[in-house]
Amino acid sequence: MAKIIGTDANDSLTGTADVDQIYGLGGDDRLEAVGVGDTLIGGAGSDTFVLTEDWQDVTLDYADSDVAIERAYLYRDGTTYVRDGAGDIDRSDVQADFANISITGTRYDDAFSGHWEMVEGGAGADQFDLTSG
Repeated sequence: MAKIIGTDANDSLTGTADVDQIYGLGGDDRLEAVGVGDTLIGGAGSDTFVLTEDWQDVTLDYADSDVAIERAYLYRDGTTYVRDGAGDIDRSDVQADFANISITGTRYDDAFSGHWEMVEGGAGADQFDLTSG
């Protein structure tokens, strides 16, 4: 498993075809999962998670985020929505098959909606809207 580690600057980090752990650290980072089984770990700043191809067993980890995840959406139709606590929203369309997706929230009051395989809220008064599908 490769570890790809960013800096406190704004980084653009892309995984490999193998299983990777990608750490954004500080800054407004772009973390891209390419292979199956990648873990994307955001840090301080406003990070963007990019999921390409037919990805499975991907973990999005917000546990060390300095801002609550106001909304994070991930649907099997290939559309991802993420809104951070600052009210910023990012919407992107990806052509992908989703399976075995895990997400870890922050210590703040996060809200998640969508078709999730596993959700761990972390501390805070989290809200989950989990729809079968």
